[in-house]
Amino acid sequence: SGYFLQGNTQIEAWNTSNNTEIRFIQALAPKAGTIDELAFRTGSVAGDTLYLAIYACDSNNMPTGDPIFTFNTGTTTANTQYEPTISVTVTEGQPLWLATFGQTNRTRIWCTTTGSTSVRAWPAVPRFLSSINYSGDVNQLRITGQTNGVWPTLSSSTEFLATDVVYQFKAAIHITE
Repeated sequence: SGYFLQGNTQIEAWNTSNNTEIRFIQALAPKAGTIDELAFRTGSVAGDTLYLAIYACDSNNMPTGDPIFTFNTGTTTANTQYEPTISVTVTEGQPLWLATFGQTNRTRIWCTTTGSTSVRAWPAVPRFLSSINYSGDVNQLRITGQTNGVWPTLSSSTEFLATDVVYQFKAAIHITE
């Protein structure tokens, strides 16, 4: 709260139009504490339900288990800031995965910026994962064939596909130490 999220571009290309696909963006916790605020803002085109989740990592830095946080917006409204309730304890440098379902109508999301030092645009630049053989630039993982809005339990047998996306979903987070 107390911050307004709007960046230099709003775009629908941050996600896929396939609503049975989940995209995963890796992020690192910038400091230890509890993520107690998360916010993002829709642009001028809205109407989808956005489904978000955060997954923990296994020993290979891959998404695993059940999500440790989930949120859905209901039908989105244009030019609206969303601030879901969140309480996720993290350690500094802890890798996490922010996951989003694709959406049929491609709601636009602003790239987030903020002048506050206590609120950070998140995820930061995704880390390279040594456990996947990449060719070219890859900054997201994805799985297909999922039921829209139903978060799967992930395991070492989950088959992830690697992908490169120019525009990334961004949120602002606040961590209380």
